[in-house]
Amino acid sequence: MHRQGHYIWVFDSGKVFERDEEGKPIRAAGIHLEITERKRQEIQNRRVSNFVKLSKGIMQKLVNGEDIQFVINELLEKTGQYMDVSRAYLFKYKENHTKVDNTHEWCNDDVESQIDVLQDIPVEEIQWWHQKMEQGNMIFISDIKDTSVPESIRDILEPQGITALLAIPMYVNQKLYGFMGFDVIRGPRYWLFQEVATLKNLVDTVSHAVEREGIEKEKRELEKMKTINQLAITIAHEFNNPLAIIKLRVDLLKRNGMNPEKIEKSLETVSEQVFRMSDLVDKLMKLEILKDLDYANGIKIFDLKKAAS
Repeated sequence: MHRQGHYIWVFDSGKVFERDEEGKPIRAAGIHLEITERKRQEIQNRRVSNFVKLSKGIMQKLVNGEDIQFVINELLEKTGQYMDVSRAYLFKYKENHTKVDNTHEWCNDDVESQIDVLQDIPVEEIQWWHQKMEQGNMIFISDIKDTSVPESIRDILEPQGITALLAIPMYVNQKLYGFMGFDVIRGPRYWLFQEVATLKNLVDTVSHAVEREGIEKEKRELEKMKTINQLAITIAHEFNNPLAIIKLRVDLLKRNGMNPEKIEKSLETVSEQVFRMSDLVDKLMKLEILKDLDYANGIKIFDLKKAAS
C-alpha cells in the first residue's frame, strides 16, 4: 500500500551476495520499482482484446437480423461490464429532434437507474451536447471538473454522480437518430483509442441494423397495404352484385302496370340480396382481417364466399 493510502503494483528483484556461517544472508542487492502504470496498461489491453472478441459476436447477431432490441440490451450490458463503466445507455431523438428519450439502459449493481427520469428531455437544455452529435463528433469527458465542459452540462451530469463519460452519435439513413453513451461515477477515466474505435464500430453496426429494420418495416407495411387494397376490391365486388340486383328490382317496382305476382317476386329478390349483404358484413366482423394476414408467406387474398360464418 502507498503511504497516501492507495494500492500500487511493485516489482521486486534481488540477490544475496554474502551469508554468515549459519547460512543467513548478510549482504544483498536488488531493485524495488513501482509498475502500477504498466500493470494498468496490461489489464486495459487484455480488457480491450476480450471486448473485441465479444463485439464480433454482437455484430454477427445484428448482421443475422436477430431481435435488435434484445441485442442492444445485450450490447450495453456486455460493453458496460468489459469496459468497467457504471452505466451504458441509448438515447433516441423524437418530435422532429426537439426532444430526446433514454430508450435503453444498463447499470452496474451499485448504480441507480436513470432511465425513468431521462424522458422528454428538451434538446434546448442540452444544446452544446446536441450540436456535437449533429456534427458527428464524439464527446469525451475524462474528468467532469474539466473547465471545457459547459456549466449547463455539468449541472445535468453531476447530480447523477457522473465523473467521466463517452458519447457516440448514431446516424440512420444519414440522419441523426440518437447517441450511445457510457458513464463513470468513480473518478476520472481516460479513454483508450482501441476501446473507442471498437465502440464506434459497434455503434455503426447498430445504426445499420436499425436502418435495415426500418426498411423491413416499410416492406411489411407495403405488403399490408397491398393486401388491404386487394381485400377492399374483393369486398366492393361482392357488394356490387347484390346492389345491382336490388337497383334493378327497385326500378321495376317503380314502373306502372306490374302485376302483384311480379311485385312479390321482386320484393323476394330484394330481400334475398339484402340478406346476402348482411351475411357478408357479419362474416367481415368475424374475420379478424389483420390478425389473419400472413406476411411471411406472401400476400393472402380472402375469398369472402368461403369465409366461415
